[in-house]
Amino acid sequence: MHYAVTRPWHGRGLALVDRLGARCWPRPRRREAMVRSVLILRRGSFGDLITVLPAVARLRELYPEARLSWMVQPQYRDFLAAIGAADEFCGRLSGHRRFDLAIDFHADLRMIGWGRLRARRVVGHGIRGGGFLLDPAAPYDWSEPAATRHVRLVEAAAGAPAQTPRPARFRLVPAWRDFAAPLLAELPLHFIIVHPGCGQASKRWPLERWRGLIASLGANQVVLTGVAGDSGACDWLAAATGAMNLAGRTNWASLAAIVAAAAAVIAPDTGIIHLAQALGTPSVGLFGPNDPTVWGYANARHRSLVWRLPCSFCARGRCPRVAATAYSPCMQGVSESAVLATYHEVVAAALIGAGPARLAPRYDRRRMK
Repeated sequence: MHYAVTRPWHGRGLALVDRLGARCWPRPRRREAMVRSVLILRRGSFGDLITVLPAVARLRELYPEARLSWMVQPQYRDFLAAIGAADEFCGRLSGHRRFDLAIDFHADLRMIGWGRLRARRVVGHGIRGGGFLLDPAAPYDWSEPAATRHVRLVEAAAGAPAQTPRPARFRLVPAWRDFAAPLLAELPLHFIIVHPGCGQASKRWPLERWRGLIASLGANQVVLTGVAGDSGACDWLAAATGAMNLAGRTNWASLAAIVAAAAAVIAPDTGIIHLAQALGTPSVGLFGPNDPTVWGYANARHRSLVWRLPCSFCARGRCPRVAATAYSPCMQGVSESAVLATYHEVVAAALIGAGPARLAPRYDRRRMK
């Protein structure tokens, strides 16, 4: 089995654990006749949660009578509750509560073990170990988009035929727009969101490139967004270009309202790209260590840019080829001109009402600047 690890010794260790576990604890592979309660195991970043929404919608179709409980971090509960993603949200389960079914979207040994303690049946992927605990271990297609893979997992749990997955889409909650009204009143008409921050050092795009892009877009039309940790970079860009800076001034609800009102979003591979797709706002995603075919979008209104290298799609949090403070070569390869051209393409597609025709991720083959 191919494990999702970057170090060979780690994969060998997981294979040994799985073999020993299968021998010591063989399990019957069964399917529950009635499923009245489902535990969704998906913590993690905001973007990861958005990619799970199509699978949750499919789960409701297959188990319409079941109560869905989602284990998620506290900072995301209000957002997910507002869009009706599940019936309840929890951080940790107390007491001896049991579920008919647990679905692990992490493909992680620890979360599979947690599901095993709480559910009669656990379905997931064993690509990070723990396959011997699953009922059964579902097939894992490494080339499929993440959202599609999650839907396939739900269908495997129910023994249902595969259907063409629908993308994650939800309507803007009116209360979010009201909450964000004071910020929206400050913004220019037809503004463009530039979101330079991201959770991994390997995904960062050079600040000088962001400054040049903002100048090309027109600083008076650009709005900078980000979490509190992005304030330093956004403050520098705002001072250098004159763009409006909202970094650290929004939560996920108010950011959703701002994204819904924007002409477009430009960002590295991070949560706001998934949010823009779900709200129908044109977007350009800048990719490096993660495969845009899996984690990005490629249709007329949402494009992913990548500079392909032999070591591309390593999925590392920090590039081992450069110093900790340096930018990854795959991110340095994405040029300002390619980002600007792709932005004009997605905005033009939105203006003419282009449908979701699939396109290949766009590879930037220009010279590094």
